Amino acid sequence: MVHINGLLAALSVIALCAAYLHDVALHYRSLESNTKHEWGVLRYHSERNKAQFKVTNPDLEIAGQYCLGTNDIPHHECFAVIEGFATQITLFLDTRNDIAGLAVTAIGAPQTTPNVVINSAQVAPSPNKTPAVDSSGAKKSSKPATEKITKKRIITKTDDEGGEEKK
Repeated sequence: MVHINGLLAALSVIALCAAYLHDVALHYRSLESNTKHEWGVLRYHSERNKAQFKVTNPDLEIAGQYCLGTNDIPHHECFAVIEGFATQITLFLDTRNDIAGLAVTAIGAPQTTPNVVINSAQVAPSPNKTPAVDSSGAKKSSKPATEKITKKRIITKTDDEGGEEKK
């Protein structure tokens, strides 16, 4: 019975740790030959807000233009077209700290392992839709001041007999 409780406790710790880890496998696909090569795994730990990239294919030779992609994030099968190796991977997080997108930079000297940058989602301030109150306590209207003007017209009719009638 003690072994079962210990095993259940260990499995719950492993499941809890796995919930905070997000692995994204990245691959290069040649635009000329359409061949796919595994490049590495991006591991993001949401609890610590840290990420690292591990190259799984260090002997990969890149020549020409390639499409960088992943099947682990929707709509990222080919999210960047670059020539050479990526030097920086930017991770975009949503408000729940889940991976929402990726971007790469291929500027600078080639590196065996690219830098990883994390961009968290920022909640934008919502606009104040209530009108401001001035110092006298009266609400200021956002509408321009309008003035109602009433004009009265007097119509004079002359009949056949020469009499005038005003309306």
